[in-house]
Amino acid sequence: MPDDSRIRPYAAVGNVKDLLRRYRNRNLPDTMTQDTLRVAGVPEGMISRTVAAFRFLGLLNEANEPTDEWRALNDMDDSNYPDMLARILRAAYAETFAEIDPTTDPQPRIRSHFQKYQPKSQIDRMVTLFLALCAEAGIPTLDTPKQRVTKNQQTEEARGRRVGVVSKRPLPPTLPAPFIAPTAGESKVITLYGGGTLSLHASVRFFELPKEDREFVFKLLDQFSDYENRKLIAAPTSMPQIEAATA
Repeated sequence: MPDDSRIRPYAAVGNVKDLLRRYRNRNLPDTMTQDTLRVAGVPEGMISRTVAAFRFLGLLNEANEPTDEWRALNDMDDSNYPDMLARILRAAYAETFAEIDPTTDPQPRIRSHFQKYQPKSQIDRMVTLFLALCAEAGIPTLDTPKQRVTKNQQTEEARGRRVGVVSKRPLPPTLPAPFIAPTAGESKVITLYGGGTLSLHASVRFFELPKEDREFVFKLLDQFSDYENRKLIAAPTSMPQIEAATA
């Protein structure tokens, strides 16, 4: 059986950080039960590792009750919170801070230090948790390993997007609406009283017509329209005359 003094925590970083941050905004329970941890988002298979990490840090006692240190940490304002968390880390990892400096030592040097701890199969996770907690406490680190994003953190990010977090990505420039020229070809066909049809086809840009041409064209269109309207109201005995239009 391994010596307890040689065991170091190797819980998932996201679960530990989520719990620390969760209870910054909630009252700590009298006892941190498995149900409490599940509700907090800790997966079933990670509960024992997470509890072990909080015991190692001195935030839970052997009965899984939050300690005075954890309650005091939660009472700290935002400006003093990192300093107190750093003091907790330096006390729990006293042997580690006596031998290495995460600010200047690279990750291989830190891993070499953790080589003496148990379980050896989890040394990489030990190092990851140690460096991540240092960063959380504002202790500069030369190397910060990548961390997995927990479901709680994904939910918080999604909530931030839904409530309208402003993206730093620049918006594409708004282009002016393109000018759409008037239709260059339109036709009008009417049925004559005596039979047959009469077609009028215009292939012009109406907006570019000079005044004289506009008057002529629209007068002609009005006459076509009047002819159709009279034909619909009653069938006349004689065909109305279309006034000659001159340009």
